[in-house]
Amino acid sequence: MSANEDPLADVLAELGDFGKYQCIVVLLLSVAVMFHAYPHNAFVFTARSIDHRCSIPECYNESKTFAPEWLPNAVPYKNKKPKSCERYKYIEDRFNSTGTNCSQENFDTDIIENCDSFVYESSDRTILVDYNLHCDSNLWKLTMVGTANVIGQFIGLPITGVLSDKYGRRTVLVLGTLLCAIFGIARAFSKSYLLFCILESLDAAALSGTYVCSFLLGVELVGPKKRVLAGTIIWCFYPIGVMMTAGVAWLVNSWRYLIVILYLPLLSISFYHWIIPESVRWLLTQDRKEEARAVLLKAAKVNKRTLTQKSLEKMMTGVAKQVNEPLTDILQSKILMVRFFNASFCWVTCVFLFYGLTLNSVALAGNSYIDFMLTSLVEIPAYIVIYFVVDRYGRIYCQTGSFLLTALSCFVFVFISDGKLFDINDIFLNILKCFQSSMACKCYSTYWENLERLPLSLSVTLSQARYFQQL
Repeated sequence: MSANEDPLADVLAELGDFGKYQCIVVLLLSVAVMFHAYPHNAFVFTARSIDHRCSIPECYNESKTFAPEWLPNAVPYKNKKPKSCERYKYIEDRFNSTGTNCSQENFDTDIIENCDSFVYESSDRTILVDYNLHCDSNLWKLTMVGTANVIGQFIGLPITGVLSDKYGRRTVLVLGTLLCAIFGIARAFSKSYLLFCILESLDAAALSGTYVCSFLLGVELVGPKKRVLAGTIIWCFYPIGVMMTAGVAWLVNSWRYLIVILYLPLLSISFYHWIIPESVRWLLTQDRKEEARAVLLKAAKVNKRTLTQKSLEKMMTGVAKQVNEPLTDILQSKILMVRFFNASFCWVTCVFLFYGLTLNSVALAGNSYIDFMLTSLVEIPAYIVIYFVVDRYGRIYCQTGSFLLTALSCFVFVFISDGKLFDINDIFLNILKCFQSSMACKCYSTYWENLERLPLSLSVTLSQARYFQQL
């Protein structure tokens, strides 16, 4: 949609593309996006597997060292690591030549027993410890936490989309974040694994629609020339939030304390009900014209600008022609449905790679917290690159090129990872691929989620094409 077709075009021109008022709103909503990253990624650390082995109480000199020299005598190994839940049978009073009770002669390697007490490689305390999710047989329960998070988003995205179009973007942002904080803090005190997973799904469902609401509220009053810049600023705060999540997890060993520390700041979003304006476009579609006028006049006052009566009347008339499009009419529009399914497919492709890389970073050799932060840090330069490329070449060419570049980097990775061309550290491979996929995600999200592409009254509902990514 061109600028002269935008009902807000004349008002935004008089208001200023990116004045003081818009800067304040964008920064406040960027903080909300940063907070969004906390619960969205916390499960990576709260449900992380910790290497553990059987405790050998018969060895009176056993320390908390994970792999003492005598351990191969007492515990079977696999892939050069002690097995998590198996040990050799201890033989009482067997004579041994070393005079110790931990020599090979004290254990029958033909008889393997299971154990119920463990020694851990690190001091981190995840739900594996508190809910007794040890051993390979319980590994699926740790993975299920991430699945519960995704199920919550799968359920919450369409619901919050409809609620946002009916009750307002600010309402869903504030209420969704508040509910997420309540469910999250309650999860820190959960006594059972089942309750933990239920609360994980509930807080993910509550938070699922807040990101889009933050994005739309942030870019709505920004002029067309600065809209991509505003979106880029908002997007850059998400990886900052991801890095802060990893940093806090690195400093806090207990998953319960980690959740409380991460979720408490979300309560501050409640104040946004009074300091963030409701969407002007949404207010106009609800025929709340005086409230919309008040928001614009306040913005003009902060920016030290004057809005003419002519531009305000043109805005009212222009939006009135677009309000209350029935969803059935939208579904019958071939153009909109092609856009919708194209967006869904691109989101599935993008998320499949992007989140796979990010979540896999904690499984790499080395410090998992640093690896996780690095794979998030690389998103910021990717977003900045996209901003300049989109501004010069347009969104469609940028979107296509970045997806092709991502595909090429993945193709090259197959040969690099197999050592057919040359060897390179895993973390740098992930940084390379994450950089490419970040560009694809950023370009497409800016292209799709822009308000200009969707009918005003159903913008959030239809922009929830991300709903299909959860599949």
